[in-house]
Amino acid sequence: MIRLAYLLFLLVGLLPTTTSAQTGQPEADSVETAPADSVLIAEPVALPPAVLFQTGTFDDMLKQAKKENKLILLDFWATWCAPCHRLDRETFTDVPLGDYVNSKFVPYRVNIDDFSGMDLVEKYKVEAYPTMLVVDASGAEVRRLTGFFLPTYLQRELIASETARPTKARKKK
Repeated sequence: MIRLAYLLFLLVGLLPTTTSAQTGQPEADSVETAPADSVLIAEPVALPPAVLFQTGTFDDMLKQAKKENKLILLDFWATWCAPCHRLDRETFTDVPLGDYVNSKFVPYRVNIDDFSGMDLVEKYKVEAYPTMLVVDASGAEVRRLTGFFLPTYLQRELIASETARPTKARKKK
């Protein structure tokens, strides 16, 4: 312990110091400070979404998916859902994921705070948030993803859904 203290004392003594050119005395503070009222504090800036969620009705999304030969990515979310907000900040802002989703899917958000989406919540038996469903142009569920996903993992799951078939347990009746 004494050796460590001695070594620390020796190293501190070797640190460079600044001295005043006029007095030859060590300067108390060589860093200039700005008055408190002139300091700018940056607000965190949200990145723009890279996944471009479509607006309109679910029927509009089904028609668009059929016309463009794409699957639909349904994102069930709520304003009070912390993992939903994390998806918005960390996943849906990812440019490579956005490019992939926008080219292969019709992305559509269902806000469960807005009761107009409750018919889809009931139809697809969504019980947890966030839940993302991949559905085909007929509305049949192909894949279900619940919870937060990092962009690379979500993209991997979505790539797998491109070759999947609708699930029998939740297939549109």
